[in-house]
Amino acid sequence: MARLDDALDLLNTLIHFTIEDMVKLSNITITDMKTCLQNAQEKIDFLQLEYEFQKDDLEHKRQHFELLFLQSNPIFESKSGSNQ
Repeated sequence: MARLDDALDLLNTLIHFTIEDMVKLSNITITDMKTCLQNAQEKIDFLQLEYEFQKDDLEHKRQHFELLFLQSNPIFESKSGSNQ
């Protein structure tokens, strides 16, 4: 019964809505959707930048530790030097 009452209230509200009220409500909804999409895009941009930063950082660390490993193991250093 509550759903029927809610539906009747909604119908009554819509009947008394003017075109201006509907346009205003539509504009508010569109503005809210636009804001949500902008926020989502900002989060996506941030996550992409964070991903690139972490990827670059990981690559630098890999190169650093690879160099340390080669320097601390003369066997590998001589092999890598002969390949150049």
